[in-house]
Amino acid sequence: AGLLRFNEQHWERFTESGRMLPDDDVRALHLDEKGKLWVGTAGGVSCFDGHGSTTYTTDDGLAAHTVNSICTDPAGRTWFGTRTGGVSCFDGKTWRSWTTRDFLAGNDVQCLAVDLDGSIWVGTTTGVSHIVLKEPE
Repeated sequence: AGLLRFNEQHWERFTESGRMLPDDDVRALHLDEKGKLWVGTAGGVSCFDGHGSTTYTTDDGLAAHTVNSICTDPAGRTWFGTRTGGVSCFDGKTWRSWTTRDFLAGNDVQCLAVDLDGSIWVGTTTGVSHIVLKEPE
């Protein structure tokens, strides 16, 4: 199916075949504070910034292909909950990931939530984990 947008008079379709999405199976949508639309799919994630789109996959540093959830923390980092690879975090330059090898309750992440203190709650199919990143001083 891909992604559809109503542009005041007509519908626009964004699809894998149109090279706007890595996969037509859309799993998550997130609009960040900068107005960027993040689209999680079964093949990676695309970011639409109003001028074009950028796609990120496992080749770029994403932990797994399927992205089930997306959120942005107060520091501007974007978080991705994946189906089999745990959690990935992208600060605009660097990717970092966590799995059950680190501390996650499970690698099949279903949802993410940002707490008031900026920490990340991770809901998996086998439990809940909490990520607190300390800012460098």
